[in-house]
Amino acid sequence: MRLHFAAIFCFLLLFFYTGCEKKAEVAENSDTASVKNDTIIYLTDTTKLDSIHNDLIDNSTTNFAVDSTSQSSNGDEDDISLEISRKNPLLALVLVSRPHTYSGIALVINCISYITYYSILLSFLFLIISLIAKYIEPNTRKIILLLDSIALVCLIISRPSIWCDFLFGYWVAIGFIFTLTICDLYILRTIARQSNNRQ
Repeated sequence: MRLHFAAIFCFLLLFFYTGCEKKAEVAENSDTASVKNDTIIYLTDTTKLDSIHNDLIDNSTTNFAVDSTSQSSNGDEDDISLEISRKNPLLALVLVSRPHTYSGIALVINCISYITYYSILLSFLFLIISLIAKYIEPNTRKIILLLDSIALVCLIISRPSIWCDFLFGYWVAIGFIFTLTICDLYILRTIARQSNNRQ
């Protein structure tokens, strides 16, 4: 029981940084760095200035056109249920029956790709549920072991951002949940051996 509480309280420790870089490094770099200009262009001829201005306008309009088409195609590529419905018309009736609508199962399929972002929440919830199961019915060791194992897997696959450094709390929590899973497995095997010896 105490190990279970310790695993839950590990979620109070530090897991990840909030940004892409460590905050201490950002603060040090901002104090020592000074702003420097990369390039300085001295123009005395106005015809050169007009040609540069026209080039910038031409480049910005063509870049905008390319960007707008790439954004519309990227929105479709990110949606898994739309890809499945395009490949299989029978599933389109179930997943996306009308344009710009989704069924419940389509939303579930789309959420699977985001599981690494919310798996820490799932890990915490599975630990709480297994602790409640220990209090309600301590003889449900198989369910408790299953919940602890799922909590461990959820915590291992968690990535709240693409670039993240793991802090000590993350590793401590994995260690406690792993130890909790091993202890529950040992208790389950001990109970199974005792029941076999009685028979």
